[in-house]
Amino acid sequence: MKNIFSGLFLQNGAYFLVATLLLAILAFMLALGSLLQTRSQGRRYRALSRLSHSQQFIERLGGVVEGVDRLARQVDALKAEQEKLAALLPECARTPVVQRFNAFEDVGSNLSFSVAVLDGEGNGVVLTSLYGREETRTYAKKVSGGVAENRLSTEEQNVVQEVCARLKLVNNS
Repeated sequence: MKNIFSGLFLQNGAYFLVATLLLAILAFMLALGSLLQTRSQGRRYRALSRLSHSQQFIERLGGVVEGVDRLARQVDALKAEQEKLAALLPECARTPVVQRFNAFEDVGSNLSFSVAVLDGEGNGVVLTSLYGREETRTYAKKVSGGVAENRLSTEEQNVVQEVCARLKLVNNS
């Protein structure tokens, strides 16, 4: 067994020597990199250590901490306000829909209109204005849950259905 190793080393000794040399160079470079990094960390530690004894640095650091605490309180207040607004949003009128039409044959230009203004729960009002040559009439009809309490005209049904579709409500009218 000893002869096998000695024969192997004699035949490939140069390769073993080169491989050992390369490993030594690699280890030296890693050690040098670690040493330089340690020195850099040491310099930073010493600088921070000197600053930590400075009253001005401690005061500034305290101001930064107070600022972060103040921002955290403001974020909490904004979050609470956003939650209040999110709770109110379903009760707010939104997505109004208007449909213009010609109510009477002797009047042109689609001067009559119906508008539905509902909140997130489908509650609100449908306003209709009928424009004629001699007079104009305006009607308001209450809507609850997407369903009108009074009979609706075709135009009024259209605007209520469109608002309910936008709000993703099921309309039973």
